[in-house]
Amino acid sequence: MDLPDLSHLPPWAAVLFVICLAVIFAATRTGWLDGLKKGPPVTAQAQVAAVIVDPSALNRLTASAEALNMTLLQLDATGKSIARSSAAEARNSALLAEDVEKLCDGIDKLREELIRAAAKIE
Repeated sequence: MDLPDLSHLPPWAAVLFVICLAVIFAATRTGWLDGLKKGPPVTAQAQVAAVIVDPSALNRLTASAEALNMTLLQLDATGKSIARSSAAEARNSALLAEDVEKLCDGIDKLREELIRAAAKIE
C-alpha cells in the first residue's frame, strides 16, 4: 500500500498536524482526558481498620461448611455406586441378550427338526 502524496498540501496544514499531535500527547501524558487530579500527599503512616468478628458466627459457618462437605462426600459415594450398578446392569443385559439369542437359535433348530420330521411322516 503506497502512502498518499502530501507535498501539495500547504505548510500550515503540517504545522496544524504537529500541534494536534502535541496536544494529544500532552493530554494523555498529563491525564487531562482521564480527569485525574492530584490528591493530598501520601502520608507514611498506614491506617489499620479494626474488624470485629463474632466467634459464634464463625463457628456456625464452620459447622455449615463441614455439613456441606459431608453431604458432597455422600453424593460422590452415591454417584459412584450408581455408576457401578449401571455397569453391572449393562453387563447383565449383555449376558441376557446372549442367552436370548442362544434360545432363539435353539428354537430355530427345533423348528427345522419338526419340519424334517413332518416331511418324513408324510
